[in-house]
Amino acid sequence: MAKLQQELATYESKLPELRRDGGKFVLIKQDGVEGIYETYADALNAGYERFKLDQFLVKQIPPTKKPHPSPEELQTP
Repeated sequence: MAKLQQELATYESKLPELRRDGGKFVLIKQDGVEGIYETYADALNAGYERFKLDQFLVKQIPPTKKPHPSPEELQTP
């Protein structure tokens, strides 16, 4: 399996557990999650530091949907 294909498959297989960090960015190398980062730049920099010019994947974890606001939250002061 090509590296990118492997990393995308890893992302898909780990997505259920990654969802708790929705909106953040995941760094994946081959079949391992190497870290979760607040920003794309942080994840990319970590990837270059660790793997130099070797291939890795940075992908945003889909943001979790915020529940509908309660009636109290909708009221303006």
